[in-house]
Amino acid sequence: MSQDKEKVKSVFGKVKCAFCNGTGKDPFEIMSPFATCSVCHGLKEHHILKPFSTCAYCKGTGVARGLRNPCLSCHGIGQVSHHKGKLSVCPECNGSGAELKSNLTCLKCKGAGVV
Repeated sequence: MSQDKEKVKSVFGKVKCAFCNGTGKDPFEIMSPFATCSVCHGLKEHHILKPFSTCAYCKGTGVARGLRNPCLSCHGIGQVSHHKGKLSVCPECNGSGAELKSNLTCLKCKGAGVV
């Protein structure tokens, strides 16, 4: 393996698509049972910048709360990247990723649950 590929591997992690649960198909079969996943485009996985953790807003499902759409926080991947320094629990949502009053994505942490 070339040095460039090794460098990319150390920076990015591979995760199964949370929205389709790694099947590559639309989990809700809206267009048809054979429709491709709108998040991974049938690839069944994503490459995400390290370090990353489970999305607090959708709890790693990749699906927006109460809807059949990809999560607005993680874009359906189920994981969120943390490329900043030390992280702490978001004081606005107490780590839930959701605004306490409205249940919408927390504006301070953008649904990640950490800042």
